[in-house]
Amino acid sequence: SSQAEAKRLLRDALNRVSLNQPGVDQSIPFGDYAQQWLDTTLAVRDVKASTRLVYADALEHWVLPTLGTRRLRDLRPSDIERLLAHLQRRGLSRNSRAMAFKVLRQVLDTAVRDRLIAVSPASGVPGPRGTTAATTRALPSREQVRSLMESSDPRLRITVALCAYTGMRVGEALSLLWRDVDLDSQRPSLRITATVTRAVDDSGRRVQIRDEPKTPGSRRRLPITPSLAAQLRSWADEQAQQRLTAGQLWHETGLVVTTDVGTLWDPDNARKALRPVVAAIGAPGVSFHGLRHAAATLLLEEGVPVKVASELLGHSSTRVTEGIYAHVTQRLVDEA
Repeated sequence: SSQAEAKRLLRDALNRVSLNQPGVDQSIPFGDYAQQWLDTTLAVRDVKASTRLVYADALEHWVLPTLGTRRLRDLRPSDIERLLAHLQRRGLSRNSRAMAFKVLRQVLDTAVRDRLIAVSPASGVPGPRGTTAATTRALPSREQVRSLMESSDPRLRITVALCAYTGMRVGEALSLLWRDVDLDSQRPSLRITATVTRAVDDSGRRVQIRDEPKTPGSRRRLPITPSLAAQLRSWADEQAQQRLTAGQLWHETGLVVTTDVGTLWDPDNARKALRPVVAAIGAPGVSFHGLRHAAATLLLEEGVPVKVASELLGHSSTRVTEGIYAHVTQRLVDEA
């Protein structure tokens, strides 16, 4: 009866209140609460602007089109599973699906904290796990690295060389300044002081900027091999010619790797430039991140200790390096 149902609802509400839960889940649309989460909860977190953009993009493009109009109180674990299945059918990578689920779960966890819902519907969903670079990136051989550089234009060639010969990240390579490169001392070296991250400029456009490096350990000095030193000198001559050609259009940024007019080369454009060259030399799956593995290979073959290699590669801990070393070791065993 309606009276019995009313008593049950009241009993359930009182029981939830006794557990410090909201008596009734709120009916606010998920999309409205997600926007509030972006504007408040995420805004005060100690994360980079680029991380905020990634989270906002994940919500806007992957989560809200499906769940945005659903009310918080009506969301069920099966709704989230349907979303993940939909994203998989769209062809999103496992890492992208894992990011969508991660942000969705954080928004719902905050709704629980704010006592808008009693239990997060994401808590019972395992969700996809992102894959790690150490296990999914193709490990280029020395021959492939050599072919890659021989087949690249000068700008791409020096970027590949910086990543492969030093183990630096592509964002670190593209933010490197000439003032941090010492080619004249007895032991040539370079300093990593920044990386490239996404940000929003004053007009609201999304741009790439030089920013703080990935971790405190990312600030480091790296030795320059004779081969890399020769390539840097050759590229300096090429860049000087580009400066003359550009004339008044040239922007003096002091960057080592630049566009034809001296500006920062967007990492996304660098990756786009790399893909056809990788395909042409028959090395599917090789990426800039994989070139860091190539550097790890050289270090392993030379017997460099894990701790030293970790410092040179700028890893947050030796466990990251050990994971790559294990991958490299297995390949060397297979090739023996």
